[in-house]
Amino acid sequence: MANAPDVAVIVPILNEEKTIAPLLESFEKMTLFPKEIILVDGGSTDRTVEVVARYLEGKKFPYDVQVMVLSHALPGRGRNEGIRKTNCPLIACTDAGGTVDPCWLEDLVTPLKTDPPCEMVIGNCRPRSESFFERCTFYVTIESPRRKHFIFLGGASIAFRRSLWEKVKGYPEHLYPCEDKAFLARVKRRGIPVVLSDRAVVYWKSRSTLGAFFKQYFLYGRGDGEGSFVRWRYFLRALFYGVLLIFLFGGKDRMAASLLIGYLGFLSLRGWVALKDLRVFLYLPVLFLVKDISQLLGYLVGSFRRGHEAD
Repeated sequence: MANAPDVAVIVPILNEEKTIAPLLESFEKMTLFPKEIILVDGGSTDRTVEVVARYLEGKKFPYDVQVMVLSHALPGRGRNEGIRKTNCPLIACTDAGGTVDPCWLEDLVTPLKTDPPCEMVIGNCRPRSESFFERCTFYVTIESPRRKHFIFLGGASIAFRRSLWEKVKGYPEHLYPCEDKAFLARVKRRGIPVVLSDRAVVYWKSRSTLGAFFKQYFLYGRGDGEGSFVRWRYFLRALFYGVLLIFLFGGKDRMAASLLIGYLGFLSLRGWVALKDLRVFLYLPVLFLVKDISQLLGYLVGSFRRGHEAD
């Protein structure tokens, strides 16, 4: 196993007593070890910090492990505080709740050391699913073709130069979720090129219930509303469902049903091409409908909060 004395791994954590140990175990299996791993707890109310302390007790690692405990800190602040604590010039970030592939760090930071070196690398995410429902929620969240740009992985699988982080003034600390999207938007506005590394994989367990899936996308929509992201997409989505309601209240039930079935059917057919299982036609229409509604509601709430803060 090789060591990278110029790399620090930053992980914000919050109420992860059931998921933090597998992540720490996966770090031990990496083909490239960082100089240090900094876990930043944002104010857990469960036994997360205790579980971490117990895991570290009596163990010797080829890297330093530090735990910072903050009060009421969102992930953006957690990452920023962890980066401020290290003096490493190269930073890698992931989130609690998943595990990293053994080659994750090596594949993620290698492009940062090429000649000429790049400034940022974004990795990939693959499912750690226990049911077909979870496989479908993962597809909707990450594998959907329009999401292949990896913009959503600004927290789960990313590496960058500390100088870049300083240049864009770090992650926004008031925004959650979508703070990673805002961070990458800052990078994009400066025209900084980003390298994509499909092999730098984080394994993620997706939502296992419809209620959890609804909450996930409500929060995504709220974050987009607060950050004023992709307004045109929400406008088109609201327009589509507005037309459906007009048809319904206008007595054109068949036309409304045809539009909705065509829309959800197209999305489900695209999912079948990826997942190769006929059950997608049972799960995906419901998931995409729930996703649209929860995001629209969240976006309204986020936009209201943004306007209220502006006042």
